[in-house]
Amino acid sequence: MRLLQTPALNSLDELASLAYDIKGPRSELKLADAVAALTRANPMLRGNRGAIPSGLTVLVPEDPGLKPSDETGPAPSAISEQIDKLIEATERCAASFKESSARLRLDIDKKHEVVRTAEFSEAIRAEAGVPASLFEKLKQRTQDDKDEDDERTRQIQGILERARNELVGMRKRFS
Repeated sequence: MRLLQTPALNSLDELASLAYDIKGPRSELKLADAVAALTRANPMLRGNRGAIPSGLTVLVPEDPGLKPSDETGPAPSAISEQIDKLIEATERCAASFKESSARLRLDIDKKHEVVRTAEFSEAIRAEAGVPASLFEKLKQRTQDDKDEDDERTRQIQGILERARNELVGMRKRFS
């Protein structure tokens, strides 16, 4: 797989002619194959019937019967570098989330512990005249909040882990 940074072009045919060395016999068939290969590898080109903007980075896949032109450059290291940066950013995000989640969890645990102590329960009920049944609902609500926070935390950590794993898989494909 190679990369091509496009100049302004008028069509996919021009892009294919730039990306691949299409000369000689059967050049019309080679051109059609080249357009097909480029659109398979670059979803943003599908359905394009007009101009190709300048500065677009296009993957130029290897394809039997087609030779990439000298205009293309090696792709794996450039893509791997970008994927590595995304992996690092995902790992930093996961670490930051874990840290802030732990701080939030400590705060929730402290509140939960205070509400659940007998002394606090008695003091609040006596001072405010809150019926025991209402106070029990408050204690259950704090437990529910804890459980919901735990579930959200697991979900977000799972999303970040899946994103990291997907990026690691992509890096392997481009290495």
